[in-house]
Amino acid sequence: MKKIHIFILTGLLLSGVVMSQTNQSDVVITSSGDTLRGSIETRSESQLFKECRIRMTATRNTITVSPVSAISYTLNNGQRKFISAYHPEIKTKIFMEVLAEGKINLLYANQGQVHYFVQSSTDKIIHQLPYIRTERLVDDGYSRYSKVIESTLHIDTLKILMSNYPAIFPKIEKIQTPDKKSLQNLVNQYNKSNDQTENLHEPTTQVAPTLLREGKINLYVQKGNDNRLQFYILKTGNPRIIKLPYETMNDKAYNGISIKSYFTSTQNHIDTLKKYMADAPALANMIDNIKKPTEKNLTKLVDEYNAYVNDQSFEEKHKLKRLPLNIEITPALYFTLFEQEDPMERFGVNVNIGFLQQNTHFFLKTGFFPQTNHTPIAAINNTFQGIFDKKKPFESIKIPFQFEYRLVETQFQPLLAIGYNYYITKSSELLGNWNHIHYYLQLNPVCSPGVNIKMGRRISMRLSTEIEFSGIKPIAWIPTKFVQLGAFIGVQIKL
Repeated sequence: MKKIHIFILTGLLLSGVVMSQTNQSDVVITSSGDTLRGSIETRSESQLFKECRIRMTATRNTITVSPVSAISYTLNNGQRKFISAYHPEIKTKIFMEVLAEGKINLLYANQGQVHYFVQSSTDKIIHQLPYIRTERLVDDGYSRYSKVIESTLHIDTLKILMSNYPAIFPKIEKIQTPDKKSLQNLVNQYNKSNDQTENLHEPTTQVAPTLLREGKINLYVQKGNDNRLQFYILKTGNPRIIKLPYETMNDKAYNGISIKSYFTSTQNHIDTLKKYMADAPALANMIDNIKKPTEKNLTKLVDEYNAYVNDQSFEEKHKLKRLPLNIEITPALYFTLFEQEDPMERFGVNVNIGFLQQNTHFFLKTGFFPQTNHTPIAAINNTFQGIFDKKKPFESIKIPFQFEYRLVETQFQPLLAIGYNYYITKSSELLGNWNHIHYYLQLNPVCSPGVNIKMGRRISMRLSTEIEFSGIKPIAWIPTKFVQLGAFIGVQIKL
């Protein structure tokens, strides 16, 4: 028993020695230049950015150090480093974690909200990477949906600090939403790069820029010696004219290394426009669509901005004008794929009725499809066998009566229609001197999956299949036998 106690006591002493050595791994550098060694107590992750509680190795006392009384501290054997820095938003000093060091330092803070900062080694000023993500309700005339708008000021800030390395701009533009991993990779790549400023070959000309639009923002254009158009904007209250930079991105070589472009052209002009038109959030989508700045799309944008009052008036002005009911027509071609004795093609029109303008999911579908063929669908049912003369074509009309459900509208909108096809088939028979005309009616259950492919505000491509059944009687409410499979292709137009 005594031996067991000795072993336990020895184990506890050894573990105490190991803990004592581990505790010496955390270091705090105070504002007076003193070095404190011990173990930093971490009650929560957010607490690391507010204060540092270190338990001294020598005295076993716990000392609380604030960002004002400390320069920096490290923990986990130096794997994590924090420095004291001024937070420009909350107007006070906090601890920031260093994620990358070099020509540019990347800093991080999380006090309920995540913030990223960059610091150049030349000026030591800490720049916050501002980022705002908002959602706004968009009404395009026939549906309402939520659109996410992300600010681009963090992209502007990174480009300014990394302006001597333009090859990295495409990678900056890919960071639409700042996150720790992508920013670390970006800053580490920049810190390993050579300090060489790329010659962008800006056109030089003595011709003054031409004024295209005047208002809250003035738009100018200037033709360079290489006949390339360069656009500029001047916002009221801004003392200097702003260039809208645009460059095509080809693969380039830097110090013998080939750098492949992520995009065919830069997006700098979009960043600039969003920055100076941030007070008109409704224009964000319009700015995003300006992939290449031209006189036509820029004058249209600036006109919209100069006339902009608020989001509500902008949406009312550009709201799609429609009928009171949510009605769509679809001129289309329908053709059978198999199981039809006499395969047919027929051209007709579908009509979808949604009743309410804002309804985007539930529709009643009907239409009108005339056809002429030797074996009408009615002849497939046993009731009509022997009545039709296959040598003589028959005139038929198909009228769908179906209930349609559509999923959430995106560029590709899946849908499913279930209901019936109503057939009216005309047959004429010569009896003596009289031509007797007969009409045969048939109702077939139908299931029709498909998809709408959005091609504009009013127009979509409609693709679907139609699985059709018949019953024991011509008017079949319940399907008993598969009849045919058809394909449907058309252009859907919103009225």
